[in-house]
Amino acid sequence: MSETSGGTPLAAALAALVEELRLLRGDVQVEAARRQKVSRITAVFIALLLVICGAVLVVGFQNHQLGKQNRNIGDQIADCTTAGGKCYEEGRRRSANNLDILILSGVYAQTCRDTRGVDTDAEVVACVKRKLSTGR
Repeated sequence: MSETSGGTPLAAALAALVEELRLLRGDVQVEAARRQKVSRITAVFIALLLVICGAVLVVGFQNHQLGKQNRNIGDQIADCTTAGGKCYEEGRRRSANNLDILILSGVYAQTCRDTRGVDTDAEVVACVKRKLSTGR
C-alpha cells in the first residue's frame, strides 16, 4: 500500500486537515464576533460611566454655585436681623420715620377736621397731605 498509489490515507488525512481548518476558522470567526460584542459592550459601559461622571460634575458645580448664593442670602439676612447691621439700622430709621408720619397724620387729621370748609374725607386727606408736605 503505497500512499501515492491509492491516495486513500493521504486523501483522508488531507480531508481531515481541511475539515479541522474549516472548524478552526469557524471557531476563530466566532471568537472574533464574541470579542467584537464584548468590545461594544465595554464601549457602551464606558460611555455610560462618562455620562454619569459628567452629570455628577455638573451637579457638583451647581451645588457649589447654590452654596455661594445661599451664603450671600444668609449674610443679607444677618445684616437685616442683627442690631448694628446696615440694613437693620436703615430699617429702624425708616420705621421710626413712618411712625412719626403716622402720628403726625392723626394729629393733622384732627386739626383739618376742625378747620372750617373741610367737610369730606377727601378734603381731610388732601389737607393732611398738604400739611405733611409743608412740615406743619
